[in-house]
Amino acid sequence: MEKLLNIPSDADDLLFLDTFTHGLDAQCRVSLPSEWRRDGGMDFVLFAIEDRSLALMPQKLFRSFLTDAQKQVITNPEVRRAFSSVAGRAKPCRYDKQGRMALSREMLDRIGVRDQLTMIGSFSFIRLASPEYAEKLQSDFSDDVGLEFARLQELKEPGK
Repeated sequence: MEKLLNIPSDADDLLFLDTFTHGLDAQCRVSLPSEWRRDGGMDFVLFAIEDRSLALMPQKLFRSFLTDAQKQVITNPEVRRAFSSVAGRAKPCRYDKQGRMALSREMLDRIGVRDQLTMIGSFSFIRLASPEYAEKLQSDFSDDVGLEFARLQELKEPGK
């Protein structure tokens, strides 16, 4: 699976599977499912993705995506712009001993999350959305997992 999705083998070995909906407390914290936690904690990066959802990615994996491009950050204005754009809007996150993670109220407001949050496991990261939007996303998913794996393979090997 790691090779198929181009996930570095030294990235966190935790797979984020399944979907969970939890309430937010008054401090804008959500409980991370126990199967998505590690003893000793784990640092995450929270950032917006293409639609009305956020990505919560282990920091180690997030850094691995930046490694190659980082070599060009000084010499290439497009890479520099992209780095500033991402870094200027991303937020660090870490869960506490009870598994609660404080999230940015501003970022949650932008995706329409009020007091309930749906967390969708996406193998290497967690997708966050309002329960209503998550339901729409999941209704677009195929029930045929084999078909989804075939699509992933096509995306990895375009033109074949």
